Parts: sequence; C-alpha cells; structure tokens
Amino acid sequence: MFPDPVHPYLLAADDVARRVVPSPLPVCNSDDVATCVRDNYRAPLERLYRRPLSEAELSALTDMVPRLEQSAVPALEATRALLSAALLSPDFLFRSSLAGADDVADARRLVETLSYALWDAPPDVELAAAAEGSAEALGERLRAQAARLSGDSRAVPVLTRFVAQWLHVDTDLRLVDPAYATSPRFQEFVAFVEDGLANDVPVRTLLTSERGFVHSDNVAAYGLADLPGTAGSGVSAVSWPSDSPRRGVLGQDLIADSTRHPDDSRRAIFRGLLVRRSLLCDVIPAPTAALVALAGEVGDRTVDARCAACHQRIDPIGRAFAVLDADSVAAPAPPEVIHHPELAGSYPDIPALLTAVAGSRAFAECFARHWLAFFLEAPLAEADATWVAALADSIESGVSLRGLVEQSIVSLKTRSETATPWCEGS
Repeated sequence: MFPDPVHPYLLAADDVARRVVPSPLPVCNSDDVATCVRDNYRAPLERLYRRPLSEAELSALTDMVPRLEQSAVPALEATRALLSAALLSPDFLFRSSLAGADDVADARRLVETLSYALWDAPPDVELAAAAEGSAEALGERLRAQAARLSGDSRAVPVLTRFVAQWLHVDTDLRLVDPAYATSPRFQEFVAFVEDGLANDVPVRTLLTSERGFVHSDNVAAYGLADLPGTAGSGVSAVSWPSDSPRRGVLGQDLIADSTRHPDDSRRAIFRGLLVRRSLLCDVIPAPTAALVALAGEVGDRTVDARCAACHQRIDPIGRAFAVLDADSVAAPAPPEVIHHPELAGSYPDIPALLTAVAGSRAFAECFARHWLAFFLEAPLAEADATWVAALADSIESGVSLRGLVEQSIVSLKTRSETATPWCEGS
C-alpha cells in the first residue's frame, strides 16, 4: 500500500501554523475577520503565493474562520486552519500563475523562473520590480537582472549544484551531512565554480582551465607536498602545467573521487561514462541483469562480444583517468575515442582529449542541453532542439555560464510570447 503523498505536507503545514499563530500572526475571529485577515495575513500570503491575491481568493480564505467557528472550532484553531490551507495550496507548493492572464503576470512568471534558477528563492524587491513597466523593454530588464543575480554570491551554491549535477555528483544528497559543506573537496569545487563566475570563464574553458583550486588539507590527493606561496589553511588557487591531467573541472578531486570505485578495475567504466554521457550526451544503455550476472566471466570488456559494443566506447577513455588516483598501479594509458562521428581517434593524454572535447559541437550541444534541463527544471530529453542549437552556437563562440544565463532568460521571454499554454491547447 502506497503512503498518502499529501500527508507529509499536511503535517508540515499544521506545524508551521502552530508556530506562527497566535504569534507573530494574530488570531482572527468572526467579529471582524475580514479586517484581521487583510491587515495581518494578506501580505504574508502574497509572499507565499509570490503574487497578489485576487479578491475571490482572499474571500475564500477569510470565510473559513466563521464557518469553522460555527462548527464549534475555536478561533485560534480556525485561524491556523486558514494558514494551513494556504500552505497546502498549489499556488504555494507549485510555481505557477494563470498563463496569458496579462503582461504583468507573464513577466512575473519569468522573473520567478530566473530567481529560482539562480538563487533558489523568490525574487527580491529589485527583481520583482522588473516585472513592472513596459512589455517592450522587458527583455533588457531581464538581461540586466540575470547579470546582477549571476554576479551575486547567492548564485554560487546554486550554480555549483548545476555543475555537480551535470557531472553526476549529487551534492544535495551529500550536503545532508553537515560536515560535507566544509569538507576540502567540496570547498575546492565551490571555489572553482565561484572563480569561473567571477571571471566570466568561457563554458568550454571549464574543461581545460589551467587554474584550479586545492585545499591545504587535500594536497596529497593532487600529488603536491604543499601549496607554494600560501600560509595557513583553506583553499588556494593553483596554476597547473599545460600537460597536467588536473586541468579543468574533471581534475578537481571532488569529480575524480566520485568515480574512484573501490574496485579500481571498474573505475574506467564510470569515467568513460562520465565523458560520453555528461560531456557528449552519448546514449550508453545500462547493462541488462543477465550481463551483470555474467560479469565475473568477462575478461576484457572491450573484446568480449557480449560487452564490446558499449565498453569500446567507454573503457579506452576511462582508463586514462587512472593518473588521478594516488593508489593506481596501472601505467598511464592514452585515451582513445571509438565510434564517435566528431572525435574518434587517439589522444596523447587527458588534456589533449579534453581540449578536443571542449572544442567540439557535440560538447556545446550537450552542455546546452544539460543547462536548459536545469534552468527550466525539465527532463534532459525534452530540451528544445532549436533552443539547444542557439545556445550551442554561443558556447562555440566563447560565452561564459553567466552569459548563457542572460541568453536563456531573454530567449525564454521571446518563446513565451508565441507558446500556447497547455491548458489552452487543442
């Protein structure tokens, strides 16, 4: 039997209502409930709904109190029920508004999308004000706000989450452990993303940058004895040689460690998959249960006919990343890309491979697809092909992640002018 999916929300709403009524929000009773609700609850409810309340909505919530009092419910509990109802409303739980209601409602939906995409929070006063004014200038207002939000420190943890999700590291799950936020690997990774935002690093350079970050407690993972020119503890910027496998985001130890399987013979699989799936958006099917059961019988996965079709595409790439492991005993293997229309061939080392990948159309389109899925909170497979192509053009031209944000919100504004809301479709 499946649990009731609504019940946890009901319990949470009830708990919040009990915490804030009768203080700081007052009890309303039927003597003058309309005035009480308007004076004390309208502003908080509009903050919850992220938009003005209609008179009909306000009346429906207000009418709850006298109706419950008529059923012998005390005014305190009736007022709490009003707030609980608002917390259970789809208008609070889901970021939605009436599609096509008016220009301001459409603009409000756009600024809300931007705010949650970059700050994971409702719009601040300045961003909310961008929804007002002429519809003709809305695109420029959105572009300016995208630049402001992406340059704010509040964007760093959210865009760090995006980069991690793109590379298949679930930082949200790991951050459940309070100690993880201050762990050396995570602090290094945050510093890498923060630096990329602050310096408008081109998206392609995320894969090839010679500028990296190392925590003083994690120097051994990078094969360093210390951090020259620094004192104390914390994260420091380092400049990697042009032939270093530590160049770029895949060289950050958080990413290397996420694929550092306890069985070192399996690491090549996860690293090859990371390149093919996250950087190139190749479709590599998961093995069937029957193949997993036969894994002990397989010697060379790239030769065995049962496995070769997939493992020829991933293992020859993944093996090269063994140079990132302090415990690796295997000799470095030059990466080879097999069965790829744009990148097939052998590369002398990881930097050469990632330079080729970063300059490819496949990477530009793949990154654009991942970004749109994050920005729109939509499945990866549903990314619009023409939109992906436009963003990929910009990536090939050297756009930074901040520039991509600006382009995305302006494009969303333009597209929303011609899109037919699903609820109004044929």
